[in-house]
Amino acid sequence: MESHPYSYGTKLTGLILHLFFTVVLTIAVFLLASMLSKNIFELSDVGTEQFLDSGYYTKCIEKKCDDLSDYLRLLIKGESRTSEENRRYLQYTNEFKSGESNFCYWYRIGEAWYTNQPDTKEGQEFDVEAVLMEAKTMGNYLIYDLVDKEFGTDINGMADYFFGGGNQMLWPADDMTLIIGIDTELSAEDDIYEASLDQSLYFLWSGQSDGMDHLAGLSDFGNRTPHR
Repeated sequence: MESHPYSYGTKLTGLILHLFFTVVLTIAVFLLASMLSKNIFELSDVGTEQFLDSGYYTKCIEKKCDDLSDYLRLLIKGESRTSEENRRYLQYTNEFKSGESNFCYWYRIGEAWYTNQPDTKEGQEFDVEAVLMEAKTMGNYLIYDLVDKEFGTDINGMADYFFGGGNQMLWPADDMTLIIGIDTELSAEDDIYEASLDQSLYFLWSGQSDGMDHLAGLSDFGNRTPHR
C-alpha cells in the first residue's frame, strides 16, 4: 500500500490537541460531579443554559425555603434556643442578611411580621398587596397565603414543593403569609449567585468539549501508524 508518512510537527500537533481535549473533558466531568454532589443539579438541565429556567435553580430556591423555614422557627423561639440551634440561627442570619442576599422574604404569622428587607423596624406591619407588588418587580416572586387562601409564583416547580412531598410540615397550617422576592439580576454575590456560576462554568466547558469534537480526529490522525 502507498506510504503516508506524517511529519514530526503533525504528530506533535495531534498530541497537543489530544491533551487539550482530555483537560477540557476532565474539567467538565469535575464540574458536573461537583454539582451533583450538592444534590441541586438536575440531569434534565443538560442543554438548558439559562440558569433561571433550570431545575437547578428550582432546587436552589427549594433549599432556601427549607433554610428559611428553620430560620423563622428559631427566630420566633428566641432565647429558649439550644446551643446547637443558636449555631444554626447564626448561620441563617448570615445567609439571609439584608442587603447581601438575592432572596428576600416577608413572613407574617398572626399579627407579627418578619423580613430581611433593609430599612424596616421591629414590629412594623406591611400591606400584603404592596409587598407582593414589590416582590414581583424583583424578577421572581412567590406568595403562600393561608389567611386569604392564595398561592402564586412564577418559579418553575415551586407549587410541587409546597403542595407535595410532605413539605407542608415545614410551614405551619396556620394564619401565616409568606412572600418571597428574588432579584433575578443576582446583584448580591450570595449562594444563588454562586450556583449560577457553577452552572455557567459547567456549560462553558462542556460546550467547548462538544464544539471541538470535529477536531478530535486530528489527534487520532496525527498519531496513527502509517500503513504500507
